[in-house]
Amino acid sequence: AFKETYDMYSDVAAAQGGDGWKMKNDALFVRLDAFCERCRDALDFTRTVIQFSKLERIDIGGTKGKALSLCVVAMHEEFDRAVEEFKSVQYDIMDVGERKFDHDYFKFRSAVKGLDRRLGSLLASAFDDLDTMQMRLKLFDNFEGLIERPIIQAELENKHKTLLRQYQNDLVRVETSFIENRDKVDQCFDDAPIYANLPPVAGAIYWARSARNRIAEPMSKIVLYNHALREIPEEFREVDKQYNNLWKMLEGYELHRYAGWESTSVDVAKEKLKMRLLRRQEKTGLLKVNFDPALVRLIREVRFFLVFDIQVPPAAQEMFNKSGMRASPHGEHDRETATYRQWVAQLDHIVQMYNSVLTELLPVEEPLLEDRITKMDVALAPGLTELKWRSEDRIPEFIENTMKVVSDVSGVVDIMKENLRNISSILSQWCKEPIIERKRGAKPMAMDE
Repeated sequence: AFKETYDMYSDVAAAQGGDGWKMKNDALFVRLDAFCERCRDALDFTRTVIQFSKLERIDIGGTKGKALSLCVVAMHEEFDRAVEEFKSVQYDIMDVGERKFDHDYFKFRSAVKGLDRRLGSLLASAFDDLDTMQMRLKLFDNFEGLIERPIIQAELENKHKTLLRQYQNDLVRVETSFIENRDKVDQCFDDAPIYANLPPVAGAIYWARSARNRIAEPMSKIVLYNHALREIPEEFREVDKQYNNLWKMLEGYELHRYAGWESTSVDVAKEKLKMRLLRRQEKTGLLKVNFDPALVRLIREVRFFLVFDIQVPPAAQEMFNKSGMRASPHGEHDRETATYRQWVAQLDHIVQMYNSVLTELLPVEEPLLEDRITKMDVALAPGLTELKWRSEDRIPEFIENTMKVVSDVSGVVDIMKENLRNISSILSQWCKEPIIERKRGAKPMAMDE
């Protein structure tokens, strides 16, 4: 800024006529230029110290990882000695008149240049020793900051092309796997590559999204390393094109599966809420909980959609949020669907007790509990005729009342059956020995005798 101001006023003086300022710039600013150069050297020294400080935390994997890590430790110690030697000078390094600085700083830079060459060779050796792309990317991450140094950057350019070819092969494998398994996933085959605990659509979306994540993370690192290179390799353009095509294919598959689910499942499940809570089987007269599997499937799909941060239709969200609590990705999803699950579980228990009463009672026992059975039927009647799954305000009261009535009758039947078993057990003991025994050798006797 000082030199710019000087030049500006020098031009003004020359424009006003006369000879202008005849002082030579080199002579005028020689000390300022020397000080600026010294500041750049100090800045370069500081930047170098920051970059090499990363060597303290580098841990290299692979078969040669232990030996190479020890080499890194040795180089870091050697760098620390060079830094301490430079810092131990007895003069002010910002004094531009001190001539010893040039010698001492040249010695420091020579030591650093030697370390750069050794680090470049070590980086190449470690890269060749590693097989997987993830480990190689982690290796570059360990040398982050150092790869900006020219000598190490040259090694990075050579290995970056190898990394691009490896990543391109991985893109081909992901695309091939996706095309080969797409029909299996769509048709829910047993050998489809999706988690068994995921519902079909959410599992398919998670499968495609996992493939996207697999190709996205290395790509972001490769783009980052491109900025550290002097020139972007020509091979990257082909890789970038292949990556974008595969990304669009996977993303399009996710959107297609979600759109198909939305158009075929939401309205169907919404209609199922109009069904009554219970239904009676015609042949046996036993009861069954009338919660349609379509509702179960929709709730499971919505649960995982919310986990995956996928927006769901309002109707599906409404069915999912029957408890009135807000959905969040922090563990509240189970609480959100607890209403339906709890109701179904309670009704299943009620139905099981009711059916047990009907099937366990013998015909001769039924008259004993006829009034209680009638009371059960009266209590359960609203669930068979009136109450539907959208009657959220009346269902808890219905469950509470029927649970009390049916549990009472079931308890009586259990006591009756237990008493009957005890009586049968006692009588079975009597059958082991005769009540009257004939004495040995006794003669037959007439009835009148």
